[in-house]
Amino acid sequence: MTELHFIKAGSGDKKIVFIHGNLASSLWWKKTLSDIKAPCEGYAVDLPGCGKTKETKAVTTLEYLASLINNFLTTSELERVALVGHSMGGGIAQLTAINYPERIEKLVLVNSIPMHGFQGFYSYGEDKLRQLRQRDTVFRKSIKNVMPKLRDSEFFEEIVTQAKAISDNTYISHSKAMYDANWTDRIGMINSPTLFIQGQLDRFVTMKGSLKTAKAIKNCIFVTIPNCGHSPMVEVPDEFNKVLFDFVGC
Repeated sequence: MTELHFIKAGSGDKKIVFIHGNLASSLWWKKTLSDIKAPCEGYAVDLPGCGKTKETKAVTTLEYLASLINNFLTTSELERVALVGHSMGGGIAQLTAINYPERIEKLVLVNSIPMHGFQGFYSYGEDKLRQLRQRDTVFRKSIKNVMPKLRDSEFFEEIVTQAKAISDNTYISHSKAMYDANWTDRIGMINSPTLFIQGQLDRFVTMKGSLKTAKAIKNCIFVTIPNCGHSPMVEVPDEFNKVLFDFVGC
């Protein structure tokens, strides 16, 4: 089983694990981890082929990535955690809560892909996705579009550099994994108290899909953050962190 690289911050009995989205890494949780206080301890992982985790030869599905998260919890001796997932990571978090409910104390979904998966990228075809990566100006603009309110230019450059470093195989396989995924028939199996956070200006994950997914989860609070796009933890970190930590209990 693949070992996931992670960064850790804080200390305490309450454990929080963060899962990033497509074309991302643990870097995206930097501003949240810097704010963690006792009694919370945070772990932000790098999925295979992202950040500092090596690529895996396994067929990438969201179910497979959920199994890696469960393995990470086991090897890190984290019995029960608050699991936080952004975008694609939100889909992985939902499946982890479905498949390994005993591990999840609370679930936080941040502009998560919906329970029927996400067809927005892979539907263009692999060739067009590759062409997007080869056109620097267009690629940078596409990343900016998922964080329209980010004002920290230095941090944005870090994010772009990291996104460019992700391999072609990981880039394509993550898009396909989201395209193929659908857990609509199992969403009702999530029993953990759940918080769904949605940036109101998101141009990728629709409000309609997010509300439908949130309503299908038995014990789910839905919170919108105004003047924010797809990535509230980097766009409006102070506001995002307050909502998150109030729910988790930090």
